[in-house]
Amino acid sequence: MTRIIQSFSIPDGSTAHHRLSEWKREGANISAIIQMLLESGQITDQETRLGDNWPRDWKRPTETVAEKMRNLKCILFDVDGVFTDGTILLDSGGNEQRRFSVIDGHGIALLRNSGLLVGVVSREPSPITRARMEKLRMAELHVGAKDKSVVLRDIKARHDLSDDEIAFMGDDVPDLLAFDEVGLRLAPHNAQPTVRDAAHWVSLKAGGNGAVREACEVILYCRN
Repeated sequence: MTRIIQSFSIPDGSTAHHRLSEWKREGANISAIIQMLLESGQITDQETRLGDNWPRDWKRPTETVAEKMRNLKCILFDVDGVFTDGTILLDSGGNEQRRFSVIDGHGIALLRNSGLLVGVVSREPSPITRARMEKLRMAELHVGAKDKSVVLRDIKARHDLSDDEIAFMGDDVPDLLAFDEVGLRLAPHNAQPTVRDAAHWVSLKAGGNGAVREACEVILYCRN
């Protein structure tokens, strides 16, 4: 006897909800996947490779994206809206202030210590940004970059990198130019809708509130 499951519901924000969203984005045949799981009684290849105990605070990538992460040699980031929440404070003298996370900074150190090339490409020519990124020992530091695609092409040429070996994390429309130059597109949870739609992976956390650290940890987890 054939039994048809017509509908079911899952909680928003759950692991199942995120997985279904990824399947829809990839155009997967969800009914066929569910049938396969029911018939086999086994977990998916992705769960086998990434482990059953995936940390709840990290956005789990699809296996396709995990494979992209395993092949990376370079990760580049935007700054405002990624390392920060996008807020710029001005005092009465017109001096700027930006808030950066020490937690994100340690994530960058983890990437660098693993042998990956790390850098930032930002449109804003901020002395504060430059000072912070110098302290993080960014190998590629580009502030005041009006056309990010030009900067990324130069980085790829100097380091002999293919598109598939480089990732970029951005949050706003200008970052789409950088997305065109890389094989892995990352975005924080607070990114603009067009950027989220173009990204291969979107963090659970927002820029300035752990998005960079989450990206670093997920990349390293997949590579290890």
